[in-house]
Amino acid sequence: MAKSVEEKKNKRQEVLNEACQILRTQLQISTVSDKIFCYIAAIHKNAAKNRPIQIPCRDCHAFGSYVYDAKNDCVLMQCAAFQEVGPVNCCVQITLEGTGSWRSFCPLPPQALNLLFSAPQSREVKDFVAKYPSEEYQIHFIQMIGCS
Repeated sequence: MAKSVEEKKNKRQEVLNEACQILRTQLQISTVSDKIFCYIAAIHKNAAKNRPIQIPCRDCHAFGSYVYDAKNDCVLMQCAAFQEVGPVNCCVQITLEGTGSWRSFCPLPPQALNLLFSAPQSREVKDFVAKYPSEEYQIHFIQMIGCS
């Protein structure tokens, strides 16, 4: 008897879940000597209240899907405001067993960044976040690698 469409979907999802579990066990995360450079941005939940802003790259490469303006060496972002946080003395690299020399740098989650910020950086971030209440704004960290 032929399997129903629902049974086929469920089997496919089981296979995908198993593949993801294998991936999780094979990923290797390590810190490397590079630094990242960090900005913080406030994005208004009402998109009409954001404006296009140029965030300087300083010859760095931003993590994420930002539009890069090569002429001005900046990324373009729709946000209400941003502020430089500065360098963070940690960079994470991921590798995957069995893929040869593949490796990729990975941005840090906000909780990890907060642990790594210096005391002055932590104060600046706290002051910035206080200006932009979570009821109206989302706070994002823009992280860059390869800064000279």
